Amino acid sequence: MLDRRIHLRNPTAEFYSPAVLKGYRLDFNLYVPSWRGAAATIVTDPGSSVWGAVWIIERKQMYRLDEQEGVNLRWYIPINVTVTTPQGRDHIARTYRESILLPKLSEGETLPPARRPSNTYLQEHMKLDYLRNTSDIFTHSPQTGGLPIAIYEINSAILSMSLYDALRVILITGTNSKDVLYETEKWVSDESLFPHTNGAPGQILRAIQNSQIALVDNAPKGTQLKLLLLLEGKQKLYFKPKRYELDNVIKGKIYAGYDRHNSEVFAYYLAMVLNFKWIAPSVIRKIHIERDVVPKATLALNKTMLKSESGSTCIYGKCFYCKRNETVCPDQNGEIEGAAILYLDRQFKIHKSPWRRSYTTKKMEWEENNNFCKKVTATLSLKRILNLIDVAIFDFLIQNGDRHRYEVYKDQIVLLDNGKGLGNPSVDELDILAPLYQCCMLSLKTWQNLELLSGGSLSETIELLAGYQGNKLATEEHFRAVDRRLMKIYATVQYCIGKYGSTKVLKKI
Repeated sequence: MLDRRIHLRNPTAEFYSPAVLKGYRLDFNLYVPSWRGAAATIVTDPGSSVWGAVWIIERKQMYRLDEQEGVNLRWYIPINVTVTTPQGRDHIARTYRESILLPKLSEGETLPPARRPSNTYLQEHMKLDYLRNTSDIFTHSPQTGGLPIAIYEINSAILSMSLYDALRVILITGTNSKDVLYETEKWVSDESLFPHTNGAPGQILRAIQNSQIALVDNAPKGTQLKLLLLLEGKQKLYFKPKRYELDNVIKGKIYAGYDRHNSEVFAYYLAMVLNFKWIAPSVIRKIHIERDVVPKATLALNKTMLKSESGSTCIYGKCFYCKRNETVCPDQNGEIEGAAILYLDRQFKIHKSPWRRSYTTKKMEWEENNNFCKKVTATLSLKRILNLIDVAIFDFLIQNGDRHRYEVYKDQIVLLDNGKGLGNPSVDELDILAPLYQCCMLSLKTWQNLELLSGGSLSETIELLAGYQGNKLATEEHFRAVDRRLMKIYATVQYCIGKYGSTKVLKKI
């Protein structure tokens, strides 16, 4: 039933109709961590019926669906069945059943936790009355606040895992943000850039989003317009204003266009899901031009503000590429939306990336020399190279091809300036992955984290996390693109393992 999953390997698949399969029942078996629940199957059962979604796929592409369903591994067995549409038309359809079947539950017996399904199975193509009946499978309970137990337990499982520990309280608690920003100098440990337990992440995001602004100034460093917000508690934020609507597609070079404010926030959630803890907290925030900016603007900022033809106060700011004719103006409510990013008052060591672009027609050495990694390994430590490969994977998922330098603190690369992602969902610029496919090595810990995110759960988790903050960070096309790119990362790692063996590729460090 899951649209996004069928489109992972079959992007041209078209939904045809809901249909009923008679003589079978719906069942769930074998808990799958990446799905946060048991996998679905059908079982022969006279007198029962199963509703499902019928998709049209080119016959020559059918092998892709078989591979995705693990037919070669004997996870699922393909069978042909006759299904009937609501209009009474019969069709021969290909479906899949698990190779291992469990006995039918007794009358009134509750589905055990290990066999409760992932909430991702329920989608809009099914008839409403069937969905109501099917929801009984999920078994409601007052302890879950009205949510089906399966959904509650799946989400709780996601949040209780160490991988998501940094975000658990963002979604469930983390409401007390008072004073949380006062002791930022005490945050950094050898494991992370900011605290990620005991309610801190949720408190930090809420403080960034809601704290009163005392002063607004230009942030002139860099090529893009951004503001520096001084909060009443003396903490600072960078504010990158919205330049594009979410559905705007950036054409041209991978580094083309303005920074995307949503990319900064998306990057923060992505880093948390990947367990990359060296990134500045970021959240969507709206500031009112007349209440939050004009009366609190410095003289320098005032000089970069002007009135539009409609009478609105607009800002063009001060930066390398800032121009008077390229302003940011408030919306009809007088607000400017943007990414509020916690300012990190740290002394970072800045290095040029070995895999940086020339930004001209000239090619860099890494673009022409497939053995370039040998040169890099002669000058950088294994830890630093693995760190650069982690960053490359991160950048590839959002298509940030503009990381020409990197900042280091406590011997860890800090993920700063992530605004060039989410440009074109149809493009996968593979050379961003050059550190991975040229070096053919990867941190074992990173690989284990990546393996948890198959089957569409990467994008689904980011949507879940952002949704609790009330934010929509990307279009459906961008979410699908992230899952698609993850498959290419899997393929690259498997290629390396096939060539060199897992012990040489996956590094314990």
